[in-house]
Amino acid sequence: MNDEIRSGCSFCKSWAVGTIPLPIGRTYCSMSCSESELFGQGRCRWCGEQTEKPYGSIESRLCSENCRALYWKHVGGDRTAALGTGKRYLAWLQRNYPREYRAAVGARAPASGFCENPCTRGEDGQPGTLTHLRAGARFCSDLCRQQSKRAA
Repeated sequence: MNDEIRSGCSFCKSWAVGTIPLPIGRTYCSMSCSESELFGQGRCRWCGEQTEKPYGSIESRLCSENCRALYWKHVGGDRTAALGTGKRYLAWLQRNYPREYRAAVGARAPASGFCENPCTRGEDGQPGTLTHLRAGARFCSDLCRQQSKRAA
């Protein structure tokens, strides 16, 4: 048993419900605690990006017009993404950890695989598939190949 699990949830420091490990290396007792950490202080309430805006209202914690529209539609409106539902967490996981997202939702990779560059050219913001390319292809486009070279 590692020290973090022994010491409790990374957010509330207790084990109220269960254990949920996140790809950022922390373990939480519930989806509410994990989403509170990911979308809490100093972060956009929809996408989790860091924000430096001074706190004035919930509007000051939304980083873009897109985040503002999605937040008010799904949190303030129909409540499908209220704290603890996991909807914002899955969107965050899809953007930041596409491999873990595919595992979480049970999506299978095509036989040819996905682009090795973490691009979002595929369906629903996923990396592009390589089904339309020759065998042994590693990138979905020349742009992805060039970006991967620059990053190395």
